[in-house]
Amino acid sequence: MLSRLSCVGIFVLGIAAASAATRTVTISGTSFSPSVVTVTNGDTVMWINGFNGHTVSPKPGVPEPFCGPNAITSCSHIFNTVGSFAYQCNFHTGFNMTGVVHVVAAPGVPPTIAITNPANNRLFAAPGVVTIGVMAADSDGSVANVRLLTNGVAAATNTIAPFGFTLSNLVAGHYTLRARAQDNQALVTTSAPVNIRVATRPLLSFERGTNGPFQFQFNSVTGVNYVVEGSTALTNFSSVVTNAGSGGAIKFSQTNPAPAQRFFRLRLE
Repeated sequence: MLSRLSCVGIFVLGIAAASAATRTVTISGTSFSPSVVTVTNGDTVMWINGFNGHTVSPKPGVPEPFCGPNAITSCSHIFNTVGSFAYQCNFHTGFNMTGVVHVVAAPGVPPTIAITNPANNRLFAAPGVVTIGVMAADSDGSVANVRLLTNGVAAATNTIAPFGFTLSNLVAGHYTLRARAQDNQALVTTSAPVNIRVATRPLLSFERGTNGPFQFQFNSVTGVNYVVEGSTALTNFSSVVTNAGSGGAIKFSQTNPAPAQRFFRLRLE
C-alpha cells in the first residue's frame, strides 16, 4: 500500500543556450518541485522520481502526453507547442499533486537583407531613374515586407519578393540608400548603406572658327569626372581627355585632324 507522504521537488534551471535546453524537475513525497516550470518551445523537461508509485500524466483534456499513465522512476518530454500544459500524478490527485509547464516561443532570428544594385558610389544623370535590387531572406519564417529608405526617409514599401524598387525623377544630389526588412515575427534588419550621386547633365556651348581649333565648353560640379571622347564615325568612341569637375566652366579645344570630320561626346563618371 502506498503511504501518504508530503512531496518536495527541486527544479534545476540551466543557462539558456542557442540550442534546446533540458530542465529537470525532481519528485519527492507527493509533490513536484517546482510545480510551475517555464521553458522555450523545443526544450525538454525531465522528471526524476526519488520514490516509486508516481506518474507524470496530463490532466484531463491536456493534449501533451507528458510521460503517460504509468509510474516512472524518470522520464522526459520535449515541448514543441507554445502554451500552458497541466499535469498530475494519477495516484495522488487527492493530495493536489499537480504541476504546470508553460511553453513560450523561442526568440526569433531576424531576417537578412542587402541591396544588390546599384553599386556603391554609382553616378546617374538628372533627372535620375534608379533601379534598386534587394536580396532578403528569413531563416525561421518569411519576409513580410521591405521598406526602402533614401537619406533616412521611407520612400517605398514592397511586400512581394524579390522586393525591388525604382526611383524616378531624382534631382541632382547625394543619396544614401538602405533597405529595411521585417519578418513574420516583426523582427527588423536594415541593410548596409549604398551611396549614389545624381549629377545635372552639363550644357555644351560650341565655338567654331574657319581655320582655328574646334572648341566647346561645359559647366561642371566638383566630385565628378568629365571624359571627352572622340570618334570619326559615331562608333568606337575613345577617350581624348579627362577633366576633374571644378564647379566652373571647362573648355575643350582641338585642331581638326585628318579626316576633318570628327565627332565628340561627353561622358560623366
